[in-house]
Amino acid sequence: MGGSISILATWTGTEEESFRAMIAPWVASTGVDVQYQGTRDMGTILSNAIQAGGAGLPDVAGVPGPGEAAEWAEAGALKPLDFINLADYQASSSLADLGIIDGKLYGIFTKAAVKGLIWYNKANYDGTVPADWAALAAVAPSADGSLWCNAWESGGDSGWPGTDWVEDFVLRESGPDVYDSWVAGQTLWTSPEIKAAFQHVADVIGTSAGGGTYINATNFFNVGDGLFADPPTCKFVHQASFISSDGFVKVSGATADQFDFFVMPQISSEFAGAITGGGDEFGMFTDTPQARSLLQYLITPEAQAIWAGRGGFIAANKNVPESTYKDASDRKAGQAVANATVFRFDGGDNMPGAMKAAFFDAMVKLASNPADIDSILADLDTVQAEAYSGASPSP
Repeated sequence: MGGSISILATWTGTEEESFRAMIAPWVASTGVDVQYQGTRDMGTILSNAIQAGGAGLPDVAGVPGPGEAAEWAEAGALKPLDFINLADYQASSSLADLGIIDGKLYGIFTKAAVKGLIWYNKANYDGTVPADWAALAAVAPSADGSLWCNAWESGGDSGWPGTDWVEDFVLRESGPDVYDSWVAGQTLWTSPEIKAAFQHVADVIGTSAGGGTYINATNFFNVGDGLFADPPTCKFVHQASFISSDGFVKVSGATADQFDFFVMPQISSEFAGAITGGGDEFGMFTDTPQARSLLQYLITPEAQAIWAGRGGFIAANKNVPESTYKDASDRKAGQAVANATVFRFDGGDNMPGAMKAAFFDAMVKLASNPADIDSILADLDTVQAEAYSGASPSP
């Protein structure tokens, strides 16, 4: 085949190394020259290029979420993937339908993530799974008085780990109907249900090591630094499944036998077993033989097994054998998805781009000033009114 392909994705550092390892067999067999750029500002770069008429767009790129994918497909920037056998893809991946827009496939998923996991240092916690959120919040903090470690810095996407907190609270306390209505722009941010979730997060910030200043200044990959300090500065970390290998081990210097997790416990018993998750979606902006070939390769179990074997990865293709996974925590996270009574995709990633960006920014503001919930939510209502077309938000 030969030729070249340009790729833009969020993966840098160890994640980029794993992605390059995953595509290495494809590169070797096709002879394609890969021009890869990893950045945490991927969404901004793509949005700016699309608004500028498409100049500078990569051939393929990670898509920040299904919400933005729908906008970009409507604008004609994102190309349909009609060369992929949709029935076969749907049979192999429970995330496949998230890439369908108006009956056509526009995005494929390479990597899944389970969110709402509560991680702990085995030397600092005995592994008891609290019966509910109230019991978890009542656990004795570490010696410095902090129950949580949080880290929300992520370049242009700073604040996103805080949005995961909000989403978990909304789903567990108010349920999937409210969650879906809120994500669809039909429930106001100032509604009692969403405000309650923000208040829970404000309470978490108040019991976090270093407070809001540390949270906003610390890269999300470093969230485990305090968990494995000597002595630990916190008891728990709330983060998705990817953090085990790419954060705890490779950044914070922990070993795999030092930590474990349990799924964030229920708030309302009516919604017990509900969890949130996400996935890394890829789309095509330039229809070339190289782009088609790469996307077809990325959805195969053979490709995804490579990253699974390196750690910090849950395959979107369910045909990847459990024995492939390097980390026991990755296998356990996959089982959490299988046991979920309700599963919802990351809410922010399903919102329009402007709403998602405002959500991220709101979490940075909340960490800085947790008492400003009312004004933060009022501002989000304003963005919601502009970002959604035809929605009629209710209080």
